[in-house]
Amino acid sequence: MSEQQLRQELADLRLKMDQVDDWAAGLQKVLLEVLPVLLRGHPEVAKVQAVLKAADIRYEELSENPLDAEWPGESAGLYEPSKMLHRVMGTLGVWPDVDPLESAQAAIERARSGAAQRDEG
Repeated sequence: MSEQQLRQELADLRLKMDQVDDWAAGLQKVLLEVLPVLLRGHPEVAKVQAVLKAADIRYEELSENPLDAEWPGESAGLYEPSKMLHRVMGTLGVWPDVDPLESAQAAIERARSGAAQRDEG
């Protein structure tokens, strides 16, 4: 493969990555716009919350120790979208047993803690 072909292939891959990133961001955007409306007051909201909370916990476990994967290919990244939805829905007041202010404060604390850890590293 020539250098020119390699450069073109790299440019094509970057474009595809940007497109996938835009698609994922768009999907997250629509979920954050639609889910609160559908979930607030829904009789099954606790079940949805439980599923997302379990994924949030699994995300944290695998983030701390990737070797705890229970099957090949299991990674924290697989649980990150559910973790994000769980936490944002809490901040938006969707979960009936979660105080939105406390959820927002916890998010700020996690962000500060993560920034401090990056500064140390």
